[in-house]
Amino acid sequence: MAYTSSKFEMGVDPSQVDLAANGNNSQEDFFQTLSDEYSTWISHNKSVHQFNAYAITWAMILAIVGVVLFSGGVLVGVLQIRGMGVSYGLLALELGVSVVLGMMVYYSDDIFDILKPESS
Repeated sequence: MAYTSSKFEMGVDPSQVDLAANGNNSQEDFFQTLSDEYSTWISHNKSVHQFNAYAITWAMILAIVGVVLFSGGVLVGVLQIRGMGVSYGLLALELGVSVVLGMMVYYSDDIFDILKPESS
């Protein structure tokens, strides 16, 4: 996913190949430049992956909240529930369920580690 969500370009381009082919760059310089670029690329990919992980997590949480709130609205309409107290109570229940499900998504990695610890 980092490759599709990033404009970062690195690696050997035609100018580097020409420099190496014409003898303007030593093999050691060529590999040092390549090594430095790969180090930068790996660091950049780590940042992009971290941002994407948060973005996807929040998108999932908001989608779950939307489904819960929509379902509650449909339930109120189908059951023809009347009264502000009941509506506010149901909204509070929906928000509580949304928070619990959202926290489960946000901390899913920790929950998975508790349920299935890695063997040492």
